[in-house]
Amino acid sequence: MDDSMKLILGDCLKEMKKLPDDSVDLVLTDPPYNIADKNKLTKVGNEFKTNAEAWGKWDTMDSKQYFAWIKNIVQESYRILKNSGSFVSFFDKFNITYLRDMGLDAGFHPVNFYALVKRNPVPNLRKNGFTSGFELGIIFNKDKKSKKWNFLGQNQMQNYYLYSIGQKSTSHPTEKPISPMKRLIMIFTDKGDLVCDPFMGSGTTGAACKEMGRRFIGIEIDKEYFDIAKNRINNTQGSLF
Repeated sequence: MDDSMKLILGDCLKEMKKLPDDSVDLVLTDPPYNIADKNKLTKVGNEFKTNAEAWGKWDTMDSKQYFAWIKNIVQESYRILKNSGSFVSFFDKFNITYLRDMGLDAGFHPVNFYALVKRNPVPNLRKNGFTSGFELGIIFNKDKKSKKWNFLGQNQMQNYYLYSIGQKSTSHPTEKPISPMKRLIMIFTDKGDLVCDPFMGSGTTGAACKEMGRRFIGIEIDKEYFDIAKNRINNTQGSLF
């Protein structure tokens, strides 16, 4: 493993507490949403599975416990970020206003919401509602005056990203597409900067960082997913700083 890629098997909150203050340029992550539901479908490869299966390794908390836990993650993210740093997190769209309020309470400055829009969402086979055509995230700066901001051009700076599902690199059930992660990394960091993902999952953020010459700290508590991410990042071709 490249020295610029630090992968940690462990509890994200405990491991984040070991990181120094003001040491990270970007936190880019996708935490568990705590929404396991046997009646919802998720596309895993070419198969449709229930949401409960997709989140089978996640023990659901009650809402109060879950939001208190996420709030601690947000506060730790604020602490480890440099003043010029940014925090980007995807979240359950029905609860994302809670994440917004947690960010404000921690001291972050809101930038915008960010949507991943699916060209080919999973069909609603029961025909009892809308298809789920987008995922939602939120972007914060730690300090709006000293923020890092690389404007990539008008056609790349929309607060949404269009992509097609089904093009996955791993067996992880909730793998994020790599292209929008690379775009966000380009906007909020420069080569050689340090990116942290407390919920590494399939290793998408780490692979994107390695391709683009950013340093990376990834934390994952599940050994199976950790091994998936480690193998993926090891097999990703890196870019020189």
